[in-house]
Amino acid sequence: SMIFTDFISKFEPLVPGLSKGSRVEGDEKVTVSLILDNLDIDKLNYRIGDTRVFFRPGCLAQLDMNRDEKFTGIVEQFQAMCRG
Repeated sequence: SMIFTDFISKFEPLVPGLSKGSRVEGDEKVTVSLILDNLDIDKLNYRIGDTRVFFRPGCLAQLDMNRDEKFTGIVEQFQAMCRG
């Protein structure tokens, strides 16, 4: 499980167009739901509680792998730009 603020800060960058301005201010539960919907995570693989989101085994690990792949790609693009 993961508390909402940690989940949002960790996985919000995976959702293009979901910026702080488009989030529902003060309603982290709605923001978590928006992120999960945009990432096409099957609703059977998670449950949203009052302060935490709970995952079935393997689901959070898959999200972490997707996050790592995205950031690796960004770093590689940045390095290529720096090298010319």
